[in-house]
Amino acid sequence: LLDQLLDERQLYAPLSKAALQEELAHQCVDVDDEERFMEVLRRFKHAQVFRVAASDLMGKLPLMKVSDYLTWIAEAIVAQALQYAWQLLVAKHGVPAGLRSDDIPMIVVGFGKLGGLELGYGSDLDMVYLSDPALDPQAMTDGVRPLDNTVLMARLGQKLSSLLSTNVISGIAYEVDMQLRPHGASGALVPTLASFFRYEREQAWIWEHQALIRTRAIAGDVTLISEFEQQRLDFLTQARDEATLKEAVLSMRLKMRAHLDKSTAEFMDIKQGEGGMIDIEFLVQYWVLLHGHQFQNVVRYSDNIRQVEGLVEAGVLDAETGEGLMKAYRFYRRLGHQYALAEKKLEAVPLEQVSDYRAKVMAVWQKVFGEK
Repeated sequence: LLDQLLDERQLYAPLSKAALQEELAHQCVDVDDEERFMEVLRRFKHAQVFRVAASDLMGKLPLMKVSDYLTWIAEAIVAQALQYAWQLLVAKHGVPAGLRSDDIPMIVVGFGKLGGLELGYGSDLDMVYLSDPALDPQAMTDGVRPLDNTVLMARLGQKLSSLLSTNVISGIAYEVDMQLRPHGASGALVPTLASFFRYEREQAWIWEHQALIRTRAIAGDVTLISEFEQQRLDFLTQARDEATLKEAVLSMRLKMRAHLDKSTAEFMDIKQGEGGMIDIEFLVQYWVLLHGHQFQNVVRYSDNIRQVEGLVEAGVLDAETGEGLMKAYRFYRRLGHQYALAEKKLEAVPLEQVSDYRAKVMAVWQKVFGEK
């Protein structure tokens, strides 16, 4: 880090997405020891996040770009770790029968902040791993220690999570949360792409449909990525019953507030509190699910801001409402970055600091759902 501190041209110039991937790949050349590989990932993350934070604190990066860079850093690390995990397993067990291409027969799907290009400092990674449904689950790999394809893909997912979250000398790269996969912690670690969308169609709750709005495939087989994006679009643009959707979204939000909101008379939990970030996200997700069959562009993007812009463009929201929600969301996210850098708890925000934004969001919420 010292070299970057001494050279302002490097310090205040975070790398582009492509440059991040290229730089990390270069640092990993000839790294054949697993622990050393994990150290390289973590040092890379520390250095790149430091550059983003320096630019952020000096006012050289707008909010949206800060999150973009933090997300790109994570994506580069996940993609490199996936490649390394695959090489380790293939060397030990061989390649699975039925491969459609030379690419890794798995994709990593980012959910939440990762999926929505909204990572902050210290964010964990909400991810789901999906394997190629073309692989015969009963077929074996061709190595000296063969495994059936299903076991191989499960071990690939385990190894990827381990490379990211194992605590070594330089700490962890990222906390990994896999709870959003079908059936949660009790479900298969690496379901197939086909079984994932079958679950979404036949068994998933409405809140799981909402979660799918904030997803992107970020690493893995390019053909599978394309298939995921198309199936996501097809699923989210189905017509839905307005009354059923509204009841389900409101019910889930009220449960979340009851269990997670840490607001007090003087402080606001800007994430879970009334008029906070989750209220904005639930409003947007409700409108996207309700109107996606009419206006597909509101579904194509996975981030809140562009979804609101799409809703305004489609005429679902008036410009004033859309602008008010986007201003509030950006303000809350900016506060989140500031509090994370200062190592303060995000829920302890003085009410007067956010009262104007909170009131506007609450007004929209009441208009849509009929409750405060």
